[in-house]
Amino acid sequence: MTDDRGEQQAGDRAGDRTRAQLDIALLLRRLTVELDAVGARFATAHGLNRTDVRALVAVMDAARSGQPITAGRLGEAVELASASTTALLDRLERVGHLRRVRDPGDGRRVVLEMSESAMTAGAEHFGGLQRALGAAMSGYSEEELALVSRFLTDVTDAAGRYARTTDEPDPRGS
Repeated sequence: MTDDRGEQQAGDRAGDRTRAQLDIALLLRRLTVELDAVGARFATAHGLNRTDVRALVAVMDAARSGQPITAGRLGEAVELASASTTALLDRLERVGHLRRVRDPGDGRRVVLEMSESAMTAGAEHFGGLQRALGAAMSGYSEEELALVSRFLTDVTDAAGRYARTTDEPDPRGS
């Protein structure tokens, strides 16, 4: 009788864990939808499309990490072929959000930089969100924030791997 009870408790714990994982996945989906809406409002307000915004974020993240980004790396980051990346860069440069500059460390290489106006527009639009997120996290300890950071890194990496390895058709048609 004890074995049956132990197995039942283990099954209940496994079911609870599965439900908790599903609840978290659904919360992540909800967060993604909300953040996508914020990004879509920014894109609409500045005459951009979703890929334009993804590209600007990639350039900004590269700059923040101290690793300048080239056109080729940007194309990989936003999953565009070379010709499409060139068209994207031309469009963003034309509207004044991006510029191509010589890499100070290697004058043969061209890297991408966001313009001051693009950074200002982004700060104005996303600054309120940043403050709201900061307020939402203010009650968490450093240890809890470290755990949340690790979790978000792990699930972001998993989602990125999934996005790039599924058997579904390539949306770029290549």
